[in-house]
Amino acid sequence: MPRFRANGAPTPSSASPGDMPVAEQAAAWVVALDGEQCPGQQRAFEQWLQASELHRSAYEQALQNWLMAAQLRQMPELLDELMPELPMQVSDGLSAGPVAQPHMPARTQTRKQMHMSTTAEQPSAWSSAWTRQVRRAGMLATLAVAVLVGGLLSWSGGDPYTAVLADYRSATGEIRDVQLSDGSTVRLDSASAIAVHYGQDQRRIELLKGRALFLAAPIGAAAAGGRPFVVATDDGRTQALGTQFIVERLGRQTVVTGVEHHIAVGTHGMPLADAVILAPGQSVRYDENGLGPVESIPLAQAQSWEKGMLLFDDAPLQEVLAQLERYQGGRIVLRAEAMAQRHVSASVPAQDIRAGLDAIAAELGLRVQHLPLLTVLY
Repeated sequence: MPRFRANGAPTPSSASPGDMPVAEQAAAWVVALDGEQCPGQQRAFEQWLQASELHRSAYEQALQNWLMAAQLRQMPELLDELMPELPMQVSDGLSAGPVAQPHMPARTQTRKQMHMSTTAEQPSAWSSAWTRQVRRAGMLATLAVAVLVGGLLSWSGGDPYTAVLADYRSATGEIRDVQLSDGSTVRLDSASAIAVHYGQDQRRIELLKGRALFLAAPIGAAAAGGRPFVVATDDGRTQALGTQFIVERLGRQTVVTGVEHHIAVGTHGMPLADAVILAPGQSVRYDENGLGPVESIPLAQAQSWEKGMLLFDDAPLQEVLAQLERYQGGRIVLRAEAMAQRHVSASVPAQDIRAGLDAIAAELGLRVQHLPLLTVLY
């Protein structure tokens, strides 16, 4: 890889033995330009940037990541939560002080002009400083930024467990209808996933993530072959006695709502005779501790997500945020833990989650910080 110097001034690719990958060079330049600059440093950066379009695109990406990290390091408590595994010196570096924002230079400046502007400057004045910057860049840019951004991207839907096990998934903001081999239909809510396990004894579906409406083909239908239709999650199962019902995973709990005819809900190992029978408009929750009480819910509210509205009636804030998170494509963090069980009522358009979050926060006296792939309420 070519290495460019301004009158012998060190560059990211010459600050250590061997060539650094372009992404690391870009990260090093972002960090170097973040602090106090030495004579000739900016000019050397301009030469490196103009040497290749790959350099420019790598720098733009590194700069975007660094500015996001800069916003986050104004919230040290949040950084403690997001990056507990980083070495202490990295966390200290991220938490330190205000940040100068590097700028993108104009594309019109020529290499000749850049060379002429550096002829009178002595690189020795900042060589040792650059070495320290590269060391800091290696610690901060390649660890802090990479870990931070990588973690945020994983929250946006890159779940390897779901990716491996799911037969059908929906994207963020997508409502997807899936037609199964027996004539049943599954309507997947945003960022949801199922695995289909049809065998000789039963038609079993596992809800891996999110929420779905199930329209089960009757057990007497030819394609059903007399096999019961069952939807399972980690701690329980729902068997269709009729046709339509909704199952949703909320944290460690599963919420089941009857929509049409009846359904039987029980924990794993519970005989069907002991299961709770739900009628349309009734709902029950279960988790590792067993079944909760049966509650009533208006079907218009239970099915509002199918029409692009998310309706909440006296629901705990942490559950509201968990549902909104599926539509946003990023993580929602509630720093005000005392507010987690505060009950709220809200109507949020699925296409404008940000406005909904702002309204909920204002109602509760909270502040909101919107970042790429992350929203913080505090």
